[in-house]
Amino acid sequence: MSNPAAAHALEKMLEVLVGQPCWLIRMRPYHRLVMDLGSKIADISPVSQKPFTRGEWRLQTLAAYWRFESQAETVVGSGDEDELISARIGMLQGLVVKSIQVVPPALDLVMAFSDQQTLRLFGVTSQQHPQWRMITPTGEVITVEPKGVWTLKGAEGETPLSPPELPAV
Repeated sequence: MSNPAAAHALEKMLEVLVGQPCWLIRMRPYHRLVMDLGSKIADISPVSQKPFTRGEWRLQTLAAYWRFESQAETVVGSGDEDELISARIGMLQGLVVKSIQVVPPALDLVMAFSDQQTLRLFGVTSQQHPQWRMITPTGEVITVEPKGVWTLKGAEGETPLSPPELPAV
């Protein structure tokens, strides 16, 4: 099922990332990617109660594969060996987001960076497993689900944002 309206609404929401730097990127177990963007924010871990620094925006892959590309080649992808991933993902640190694209029907994410690097995220399941999420500066969580559905969870709870409930743009 193609869902261009959901993709457009999500893309509009994420356009504020254009011009923001990527200042930290790392790999978590199972080749999940975590990327901190924007200003550095001091925070307290809800689990350990210890202070830490996070990005104003935080991108996390869940049930999604990812790939970094230059104009000439695939630089590294989620299927590569840990050592290669660790050696190459740091090349995005310090780069600035130049454009954001959300691609229907699965709401795949394409982020272009300065230095002509591109990050592509694409879901790997049609089941009800979150594909990727973005934590906003206000603590709201945008979660991309299969089948072109995304949710925004904040203080008021979770709201599915797919037609016909899409906000006007």
